[in-house]
Amino acid sequence: CNSTFSDGPGAHLTSCGNRSVISTATSTQIASEITPPARTLSQLQSVAEVKQDLPRRTLSRKERLERWAELLERDPHRHLSTLHETEYQPARVRSGMRGNGSPISVAFEDPVFRAAGMENDSYGEAKRFFELSDEQLHKVICYCHFGATVSATTAARHIRAMLVEKQSGLFARLRQMFVG
Repeated sequence: CNSTFSDGPGAHLTSCGNRSVISTATSTQIASEITPPARTLSQLQSVAEVKQDLPRRTLSRKERLERWAELLERDPHRHLSTLHETEYQPARVRSGMRGNGSPISVAFEDPVFRAAGMENDSYGEAKRFFELSDEQLHKVICYCHFGATVSATTAARHIRAMLVEKQSGLFARLRQMFVG
């Protein structure tokens, strides 16, 4: 195809063999028409057959936590929402808690985590997927530690601390203090 006529931005006559196409759309308009809006798995299943029998990539707990911290560190100054008083909620309520723009939602936005089996951005799913205790997840996400928001850097630092928690000893603690 060769463009043979242009009448300003967004107006083009394109010749393709025996066909000619007049285009007046901007690239932004075209991109918005081509790019489908984000949808949840259940929304997709209501309009299409979704095959989920593809093999999931297995990530170790350490790999999942490291990746989560890396995702947060990509925008270190971002302020993320916290969850209010997770420690005082009944287990069932706490499990369903979620917040737009939270450290958990950053993880859920990652296609690698979704392919590895992360099903949603709730507190309970983060606890299951990252193999965390309530106490560990509370340190990353709870309002009582940070107020309404937590910086992505701070959340990442708390996540990285969980990688060292199972390692005891002076050198593991010193490494965490100096490396993060």
